[in-house]
Amino acid sequence: MNLVRRLQTFLGLLWILDGLLQFQPANLSIAFARFVAGNAMGQPALIQRIDFWTAHLFAAHPLGAGAGVGIIQVAL
Repeated sequence: MNLVRRLQTFLGLLWILDGLLQFQPANLSIAFARFVAGNAMGQPALIQRIDFWTAHLFAAHPLGAGAGVGIIQVAL
């Protein structure tokens, strides 16, 4: 197995681990929405709007949005 293939495999495993970590209870609650909204401060206007929209989505549906993001990430 060459070095490039090993690096691809390693990065793929990290991606799956990151997706699985999305299912932590803190990421499936309204606290995650507050975290995202807090990070929007000081960002350029476009990024700030996207972050606030994301925070609004997570605040309205914390379990569904968090689980959806985790499922998509693991599936990719």
